[in-house]
Amino acid sequence: MGFHRFRLSNADEFGGSYRIVRENGTPAFDSLSEGEKTFISFAYYWESLFGSEVASGLPEDVVAVIDDPISSLDSDALFMIAAYIRDAANLALKGNTNLRQLIVFTHNTQFHHEAAYTTERNSKERRYFRLVKDLTEYTTVRDDKNESKIRGSYALLWHSVVEAARTEDESDLVRVGVFNIVRRILEGYFKTIGNVKDFDRIETVSPAEERMISQFHIWANSGSHTIADDLDQTIDTGRTKDFLRLFKQFFDIQGHGAHFDMMVAASGGENLLKTDQLFSRL
Repeated sequence: MGFHRFRLSNADEFGGSYRIVRENGTPAFDSLSEGEKTFISFAYYWESLFGSEVASGLPEDVVAVIDDPISSLDSDALFMIAAYIRDAANLALKGNTNLRQLIVFTHNTQFHHEAAYTTERNSKERRYFRLVKDLTEYTTVRDDKNESKIRGSYALLWHSVVEAARTEDESDLVRVGVFNIVRRILEGYFKTIGNVKDFDRIETVSPAEERMISQFHIWANSGSHTIADDLDQTIDTGRTKDFLRLFKQFFDIQGHGAHFDMMVAASGGENLLKTDQLFSRL
């Protein structure tokens, strides 16, 4: 598993037992950190899923329940445990071991993304639930069916773009919200990816639309902004969808149209990319 701070050795005085020792052979049990204790407990649990207490025994069918196994772990250990959980999920799906079902609980978003990762979208054998606590102090269960609704901040911004593209609400609240979401996407993505290139005047857009695209360019270059920044002079109520269309066009101009399509599709907006839809291309 890549751990070098401790290892298991045979405890000869106790048949079939082991002790935890450091690299130099000294006992490590009393000096284990909380993260190391968590990890060794998980390793023992993992082995117990597929084995028997007696050498001649056959493993029984099991339903494995894992409750947030990453307490006090660093990022390396979190990644390894998530990888083992993905392996366990695949074994349960294949049905060729004694592991019949795997149930995992977590409140850690990063661990959720690592452990639940799969290349199979909307797999019928996978099910996602959210426990939602509200101000009434009651906890409710949300059934997300076969698609996880847990997303990071960046993915949530794109999800909001897709929702805005679908809504017919053209209120000031929606309009201002969309502007700030687009601003955050442009600042975050292009400041991370870099290589924001200048462009010549666009002949296919009106002067007002060109001003909007130029504003996108400023956001992508400048980074942080202030409350004094405003777009009221370039966009009117009722133009939200035009604003989003130009947002897509800016990604195309910068040569990152594929990323735009990927994020829209990942947010459930595949239909918006089709011919004659808001984000379609000629």
